Amino acid sequence: MSIRNKMHIERLLKSFCDWSEYDTIQLKHYFVFDDKVRGGMITLMKSEGCWSIHGKGEKYCDLSETILDEDDVKKLLWKHRAAVNRAIKELQENKQLILN
Repeated sequence: MSIRNKMHIERLLKSFCDWSEYDTIQLKHYFVFDDKVRGGMITLMKSEGCWSIHGKGEKYCDLSETILDEDDVKKLLWKHRAAVNRAIKELQENKQLILN
């Protein structure tokens, strides 16, 4: 699973809860990838059908989560697709290690 065109983002979002990590305390699915703009990490979250992001880096930390509509999530993922693809690959490799 990787982003090579905008249709792949649609599939990725539809299956987000199937492959992303799950926070049992905050009851959210989440996925972390590099923030190529600010040089930190972006956490994309989904809870009860609502998308949000939070950014954190060495020199910054967002004060709170930012709620995004699905179109803004698609734009974000497209803009950061190289980082998203790397993070997905790493997540898949880690899951394979656990299964083996």
